Amino acid sequence: MTTITIRHDGFTAIGHAEFAERNSDIVCAATSAIIQNAVMGIIHVAKIAATVDKSDGKLVVTYPVDMTHAQQHDKKTLVATMILGLRDIARQFPNNVTLKEEN
Repeated sequence: MTTITIRHDGFTAIGHAEFAERNSDIVCAATSAIIQNAVMGIIHVAKIAATVDKSDGKLVVTYPVDMTHAQQHDKKTLVATMILGLRDIARQFPNNVTLKEEN
């Protein structure tokens, strides 16, 4: 099970989807693509100096507190888009992906 937790200061993805064998798992691939695209947008498009910590089966992204208004707007847009995609995957594959949104 992959669990993605969205926080006000970043997000975390932990675990493997376990829908299929490693390197053949379409749920893992879709989830990873959505998350990685959001991370690239945050860092390279919005120019936010987010901290990214990756290890096998775990990704932790933390945003800095000193963002410009434009960066805040871009981050919100990118994360909201990521959440839309992840909600759809979690809805289709509830045994493989869980999305938690903390306030």
